[in-house]
Amino acid sequence: MDGGSPMQISTPNEDPVPRVLQDAIGVNLAVDVEGAPGHLQQGLQQIIGSHNVAYFAQTSSAQAEHVWSVQFEHTEDVASGTFDVRSVTGQVPQITVRYNRTIDAFRALGQVLTAARAAEVAALTNPSALQTPDFTISESAQFETLALMIDCSRNGVLNVNSVRAMLRNMALMGYTMLQLYTEDTYKVEGEPFFGYLRGGYTHDELRAIDDYAFAMGIEVVACIQTLGHLGQMLQWPRYAGLRDTNEVILSRAPETYAFLEKLIKAASAPLRSKRIHIGMDEAYGVGEGRFRGLYGQVEGTAIFVEHLGR
Repeated sequence: MDGGSPMQISTPNEDPVPRVLQDAIGVNLAVDVEGAPGHLQQGLQQIIGSHNVAYFAQTSSAQAEHVWSVQFEHTEDVASGTFDVRSVTGQVPQITVRYNRTIDAFRALGQVLTAARAAEVAALTNPSALQTPDFTISESAQFETLALMIDCSRNGVLNVNSVRAMLRNMALMGYTMLQLYTEDTYKVEGEPFFGYLRGGYTHDELRAIDDYAFAMGIEVVACIQTLGHLGQMLQWPRYAGLRDTNEVILSRAPETYAFLEKLIKAASAPLRSKRIHIGMDEAYGVGEGRFRGLYGQVEGTAIFVEHLGR
């Protein structure tokens, strides 16, 4: 790509136009962080300080030509899962977000970003679109929980900074839950071969991710495996006694459940959430390995149900 040419952004219904932020056709959002409700302030700082768009200006900045001031009002008058956004024109246009849940405030901010982009496009033919924004936005969530699961078990564990970037985008889209799918990519005290050389998350890293998400109204839920999908762990001689097949842990054995208790505690302890996703999928060949030699032939579904009951 020629470094001297501006990037062109287009949609099927518009001609390509240069996207140049913070110049003559740029909108800057001055978010009133200090005046925002206390439970929003840290999350807003995370968005404004680190987000990968150039729309945000400091609240006190008057250097940009087009500044929209954004304020937040928490109210019980707005139903949970609902927000409304109002614009009031003036020397500095005022955008007010009314919301109930924390995450809805950030979803609303994402919609204000969309409105700013739409105003930039409109300003190509109508310059007043930036100076006198006139819009209202109202949304009601159709689901209480909107979750994203990220696979961190396929030789590509997201580092903490990458998770934080993902969380910022999730907040602006209104996601309420993040699950990091970790088969063996989290640290367990006293188990150095669990996730050996796999780049697993430490207790402190998971706590940091949870704190970052919580500030934006996102719940982080542990997502682990407790039957199949454990081949990376079971390959090590340290866990030979817990092996049914190459991928499936040995059901019914008391030492298996003592070990699984350690996994559950290690994965959930750093997180605020009282929920946990316990995976038991794709346990192919359950009961067909060492289990059969120890306990005889048992139908696979019966083993599965017995294991679930434990």
